[in-house]
Amino acid sequence: MRHISPRFSLSASALAASLLVAACGGGGASPPPGAVPGSTGFAIDGYLRGATILCDTNGNAEADAGERTVLTDATGFFQFTQACAAGLVATGGTSIDTNLPFTGKLKAPPGATMVTPLTTLLSNGMTMDQINAVLGLPAGTDVTTLDPARTIGGEYQQLDLFRKTLAIQQILQKTTETLANVAGGGASASLPAIYSEVATAVAAQLRANPALLSGGALDATALTSLVNAAAARVAASPALSAEIRAGLASVNPASLAQVVSGALKVQADRILQSTNALIVSTTSTAQLDTRIADFALANKGALAAAPGATITALAADITSTVSGGVAPPPPPPPSGGTVLASFDEATPPAVTEFGGAGYAIEAAPAGGGTGNVLRITRPGGDVFAGAWVAIPAVPNNAGVQTVSARVYSPTAGIPFVAKLEFGDNAGTGDRAPNEAVVAGWQTLTWTFSNLTAPNVYNRFTLLPNLGTVGTGQDYYIDDITLVAAVTAPPPPPPPPPAPPSSCSTATQQCISFSESTIAALGFEGL
Repeated sequence: MRHISPRFSLSASALAASLLVAACGGGGASPPPGAVPGSTGFAIDGYLRGATILCDTNGNAEADAGERTVLTDATGFFQFTQACAAGLVATGGTSIDTNLPFTGKLKAPPGATMVTPLTTLLSNGMTMDQINAVLGLPAGTDVTTLDPARTIGGEYQQLDLFRKTLAIQQILQKTTETLANVAGGGASASLPAIYSEVATAVAAQLRANPALLSGGALDATALTSLVNAAAARVAASPALSAEIRAGLASVNPASLAQVVSGALKVQADRILQSTNALIVSTTSTAQLDTRIADFALANKGALAAAPGATITALAADITSTVSGGVAPPPPPPPSGGTVLASFDEATPPAVTEFGGAGYAIEAAPAGGGTGNVLRITRPGGDVFAGAWVAIPAVPNNAGVQTVSARVYSPTAGIPFVAKLEFGDNAGTGDRAPNEAVVAGWQTLTWTFSNLTAPNVYNRFTLLPNLGTVGTGQDYYIDDITLVAAVTAPPPPPPPPPAPPSSCSTATQQCISFSESTIAALGFEGL
């Protein structure tokens, strides 16, 4: 089953997506020496590395010729050489907290010093007073300058604003994820555009009907209206491909909204009611849960019908499922075999990058690996950039060996190539995995069929997205394992010989019976 992984999940802290533009410093951050006032910023308290920051001078939220963009560095810091007086747009990048890629599109109006889901609604036509009324924030709250994720001593200084920012992001994210999954047609490559259309629809709906919160929880009717409006807008948007629009045209927006909004309410309400200590884990769990989008895809045929008894039953089903707790973990690697590198060793294996790639051995991001993992970053460089890992020598095994690894890719369908080598670029040559690469975590296996003696294959080389120059993508690898050889079952025993016959087949028809058959027929002793 195809599903859209939670690829644009910022970490709970970075979900404020708070790109501090005037260096006012979330959590006490400050610009480096020599920074130009009005042109620098941070992705703060959950920094976004590798995010593209656009100074959107023509207001179309696209990086056009002549418009300036900068990338955040490994700490989330970015700097324009000249101050930006236009609106800001944030795309791409990876959350330093959870290592989850961000593939939505956040905006902020001119003069903002924060870029968050709430400033995105402002950029889509809501006013500050409307934002405060919808979310029950104190009058005069300025979401363009107030940092929702700021902490002091581990305590969020704007916890209520932070929770509500995260809840709005969850609505935008999961609605986008669900629509992309149902649409198909390469919609995963259009997630930022779909996200923008969803945010526009949500802002318009909230302007018309601001009754979103009720007693500290989302209003079910209001949330259903938001999803309905978003589904209808995306299905008709000229900004999206005809194939995506056609994929959604077969779904009734009201039915889709009724089915998924109850489960979405469960997720967002948990965020709204989280404590300071649990808000990060609660939000991360909700972001990583793909069950709503998967369920919508699995029941796409039924969603063509207008709301009725079937739609009500489907809504109850997915709401009950999501209410039951955390989504099941991804499947483990194949059983058996010898672990060559887990990256949890007391002395981690040696890793060497090449072709302009970077690497780190660090804590596993949520949703896939365990303990520590290897991160390979492709910020540019050569089309063959990657890294190799020193491993125990792999035996020849009659020239054939299979190696598995838990792998995270931000993009589906890429060539995630590997090699077993015994020297610099000497070994098996490039091997594609036996499985198609999906977006997210999976177990990949590579079969090497040309190992030759007496070579000692003691390094495992990885070339993620071979043939393409990177633009900041992160790939993760865990539990490199030499898969146990599969022993063929012994051949079945030959059938017993036929009993001898006393008749001559040349002169008559003969039928031979075994002794057991003769006894069963009652002719024994004749």
